Amino acid sequence: MVTSKSFLSNLAKFTGVGKMSIPSFLFFLAILIIYILCTILLARYIYFSCIKKEFRRKYRLGVLPSSIYVRAAKKKERSELAYYDLNYPLWEHPKSDGSKDARYKRNSIIWKKSVLHLPDYIVYTSRPYDLIAIIHNLRIQGVNIEKSPEEKHKYQKACHMTIIQQSQDKAASIVKLYADNPTGFEQFCAELFVQMGFSASVTPKTNDGGYDILLHDDQGSTIVECKCYSLTHKVGRPAIQKLVGANRIVMARSMCFVTTSSFSDAAVVYAKQVGVRLIDGIELSSILSRINSEKQHSPHISLSQWELTIQDMQFHVPNDIYNKYFIS
Repeated sequence: MVTSKSFLSNLAKFTGVGKMSIPSFLFFLAILIIYILCTILLARYIYFSCIKKEFRRKYRLGVLPSSIYVRAAKKKERSELAYYDLNYPLWEHPKSDGSKDARYKRNSIIWKKSVLHLPDYIVYTSRPYDLIAIIHNLRIQGVNIEKSPEEKHKYQKACHMTIIQQSQDKAASIVKLYADNPTGFEQFCAELFVQMGFSASVTPKTNDGGYDILLHDDQGSTIVECKCYSLTHKVGRPAIQKLVGANRIVMARSMCFVTTSSFSDAAVVYAKQVGVRLIDGIELSSILSRINSEKQHSPHISLSQWELTIQDMQFHVPNDIYNKYFIS
């Protein structure tokens, strides 16, 4: 049987250091292993530095943070679609709000890897704020990077707010046109209903019976009250009650209240109870757009409106980590 001592002796002879004692040989072997590891690490560092430099040149980027690592994408990883995945840091032992639980003596931050997938490169870091800075610069250079889930949510919200703003602008123009001409606004609404398939007649300026327009279609009659108010003037419950009172005499199948502004919460609740259809300024603008056969394009949303920012990340990161690392 070959003992460990005889094995080391034979190895020493084979490597040409046979005259060394075993402790000296072990020291030599340790130095050799350290040298090999350092050589490997140095070669690895040079390789990744070259890849990182090549990446910077290709995309015309400045100096990248030391936390950013870049490697060439493997064949199976290559795709024409560029996208990224963010992972946010958290405490190993968090409190209910996600912040550090001081009851644990050893409680460290867990930094997870965030990755950007490009056609030829994989960019990764444990610092998500560094990655989104690179993504922003790449997008400015014209690189098409898919929206993250956070950005998709932000984009949808921006679209919604833009559509509302456009509708409010249109409602404001209607107010400006008919603010001093209530009868003209009633006629305007009547014409809209006619184009929607109703027959419509405007009531007289005096003794109108508590409503402004009488509609007819195959389903029966509808009475309509119209109010051209500024966008900040909400229609309250009493106005809806007045229309309901008028219908006790007319006995129309349905009731509708149209305004360029909006309705109070109490008015909305009451209208649902008594079956009054409410059309506010936003819906009125939408009806007008459909009648005018306007093409419904998605609103233009600029990059700054939907791109993820460091400020957006505070909703995903514990406050103590965010305040120390993200806004320092």
